[in-house]
Amino acid sequence: WDEAAREKFGRAIEFYDSGTETRDAKTHVNLEALARGTMPPFSNHFGMQTGGAALALMAVSGEKWANQTRIDSLLKISEISMIRNVTEGFGDGGFFAEGDGTGSMASHIVYLTAIQAWKNAMGMDFINSGKPNIPMTALKWFYLTVVRDGKPDLWPVRGAYPHNVWDRKLSGGGYTGIGLGAVTIEQRKAVKWYYNRFLLQHDLANGTMCEPGPYPHILSAAFVNWPSDQEEKNPAEVLPLCYRDSLHGFYAWRNRWKDGMDMVITLLAKPSRGYMAANADTAFQVLTSGGRWQWGRTGGDVVYWRPAGNGRTSVMKFSAGACFAIDFTKSSGAPAMLVSTGEAEGEKVRLGDTVLTVWFPDMATPPSLKVVDGKVKAGSQTIHMENGMIIFGIAE
Repeated sequence: WDEAAREKFGRAIEFYDSGTETRDAKTHVNLEALARGTMPPFSNHFGMQTGGAALALMAVSGEKWANQTRIDSLLKISEISMIRNVTEGFGDGGFFAEGDGTGSMASHIVYLTAIQAWKNAMGMDFINSGKPNIPMTALKWFYLTVVRDGKPDLWPVRGAYPHNVWDRKLSGGGYTGIGLGAVTIEQRKAVKWYYNRFLLQHDLANGTMCEPGPYPHILSAAFVNWPSDQEEKNPAEVLPLCYRDSLHGFYAWRNRWKDGMDMVITLLAKPSRGYMAANADTAFQVLTSGGRWQWGRTGGDVVYWRPAGNGRTSVMKFSAGACFAIDFTKSSGAPAMLVSTGEAEGEKVRLGDTVLTVWFPDMATPPSLKVVDGKVKAGSQTIHMENGMIIFGIAE
C-alpha cells in the first residue's frame, strides 16, 4: 500500500466503532471495548474479541499518524486480557468453561495468533512463562484425539458447539498450524510427530496440506510455524501421559502415541459453566479401538490426585470414598489396567477388608489376578492398600 492507503485503512482500524451492541447490555463496541472484552472470559466471545483487538492494535502501533499514547494504553489493557482468557476462561490444562467446541473458538480462531504476535512483535512471551495454560490450549487436541485412517476421533465432546471440534475450518481448525506457534520449542517436536504420523498422508491425498479450508491465515501460520529445523519426537518423550486442569476439574490420560489402537481416558469431575455449560461425568470416559466405554462410578470432589513415572501410573480419590488408579506401565501384561475400590465393572478381588475391581480394556484374555502376601498380583505388577489408597508396586 502507498502511504495514503496505509493511513486510510489504518485509521479505520484505530478508530473502529460499530456502535451499540444491544445483545451485550448495550455495550458501545469500539477498539477499547474489544481489547477489554465486552463479555467475560468464560464466554467464548472474549478470546475472539481480545485476540482480534490485540492484532489490530499491533497493526497500527508505530504508524506516524497513530495516536501512540492511546495505542500504548490499549496495549496494556490487551496484555491483561491475554492473561485473563487463559486463567479465568481456560484453566492450566487447557479446558474451557463452556466446553470443547466453544474452547476451540476462544483459542484458535484468533487468540493464539495474537499470543504469537505479542511474542514476535512486542517481545512479550506468554508461551514460555513456565505456566502450562497457553500451551495446553493447543496440546489438549493432540492428547485427546485418536486418529484412524486420517479421521480424528475425540470422545466425548463436552459442552456447547460440538460440531466445531476438528471441523478444520475457522471454528475448529488450525490445531496444527496455529497450535505450533503456541507451544514451547520442545513441544513443537511432539506436534510435528503427531501431524506427520496421523494426518499428513490424509491431507496430501486430499490436497489440503497442513490445514484445509478457505482461511489463508491458517495455512500461513502452518508455513511460518513448521519446525523445519527440528527433529520430530514421539509425544511420550516430551509430554506426561496424564494431566489435569485444576480450575475446571478435568483429568486426561493417554497410554501412548502410536496408532489407532491408542487409548484415551478422560473425566470432568465437576460441572463447568460459562454462558453455556459442560456437565460433570459420573464415570471415567474410556476411548479405545474396541469402543467407547463408561467405567466406574465417581462421587463427590477429587480430594487426592497423584501421577507418578511421567504419568505411567496415577491415583485419585473422591470425597465419597472411592479410590481409582490407572496403570500404563504394561507390567501387568496389558496396555492398561484400571483399578477401583468403588462401584465399577471388572474382575473382583478381595484384599483384606477391601474389594478391588480390576479392568483391562480391550483385552479378550486379560491377565490373571491372584493375591500373594497381602497384595494383588497381575503379571509383575502388584497392588496393595495403604490408608484407603491404591498403591502400585511398579510406578515407573
